[in-house]
Amino acid sequence: MKAQDFYNFDSAILGLNNLYYTIGRDSFFIKSECILATNKIVTIGKTYALFEYQSGKCVRVTDVKLLDVYYNEDAVHMIVQDVKSQQTFTIVQHVDGEEVYCTSIVVDLDYFIDQLNLKAIKQYCGNCKVAEKHRSKSF
Repeated sequence: MKAQDFYNFDSAILGLNNLYYTIGRDSFFIKSECILATNKIVTIGKTYALFEYQSGKCVRVTDVKLLDVYYNEDAVHMIVQDVKSQQTFTIVQHVDGEEVYCTSIVVDLDYFIDQLNLKAIKQYCGNCKVAEKHRSKSF
């Protein structure tokens, strides 16, 4: 049973507003500046880097595996498991359209590598067609 089964939400309105929707059985589109992933899509079972920073403290980086995602009360809740400690916890991402200060950022490392490759291609060939082709895939 998925966690979303316990929380009612209007999937049509959220989808039409391009804030949150499911893709198949295991992927989710989440419109949040606190998520860096190709097309803002995260997938259950995939490992992500979690960058956490509280005001006045150092940045902590943790590898986490996405276990489930659900929407409740203007926020997306991502249930993740720390790869090293196996501890399970929830990351809350607000998607109500207002400006949000991120205290944690979820990063898809494949997305990060794609962005580095794009930067290298652009530095090498400028505005050539190869760079344009990669740009359309990344964003």
